[in-house]
Amino acid sequence: PETVTAFQLQKQGSEGSSGERALGQQEGYRVDESGKVYLPFIGEVQAAGKTVMELRQEISMKLIAFFPDATVQVRFLNFRVTLIGEVARPNAYIIPNEQLNILEAIGMAGDFTPYARRNSVMVMRERNHQREFVRVNTQDTTLFKSPVFYLKPNDIVYVEPLKAKQYATQGDFLSRYSPIFFPLVTLATFVLGLSVR
Repeated sequence: PETVTAFQLQKQGSEGSSGERALGQQEGYRVDESGKVYLPFIGEVQAAGKTVMELRQEISMKLIAFFPDATVQVRFLNFRVTLIGEVARPNAYIIPNEQLNILEAIGMAGDFTPYARRNSVMVMRERNHQREFVRVNTQDTTLFKSPVFYLKPNDIVYVEPLKAKQYATQGDFLSRYSPIFFPLVTLATFVLGLSVR
């Protein structure tokens, strides 16, 4: 019973207070800002800079002394990606899986809008405290070889709009305000005509 209590995990909510969408419900231990996670019996373990497999093997080796038959699972609980721009449901999403590619992320956000520029999707990624910007073409097979095809935690995906949207927006503006705009133009022309005379 004490062992079970020691390893009892906290459940993560299905949706954060900031409106983040979570897919599924997971449990786990938090990695602190220094990249370490504290686990019962074995203490601190350095998680940052290691792959999921490497971290799983390290924790398993340290737990053998206490639990010879222990099964260790390591996965991202705070794998969050943000999709903005021309997608149907722009938002920050919590991903329960260990791997997510950019096409899956766009599909998760409801796919492109009709005004999406599919050949110009920007991925913003932070690495070593520096922001990287990589533009990809989702209509080209070279996408699968891109270093940003598989997303990483905290990536931001921005789908640029077509120029047609700008024209459509301008058209909406003119159609909405033309009943006011054109009488003013007519009045200005009439006044100008009187002034010339």
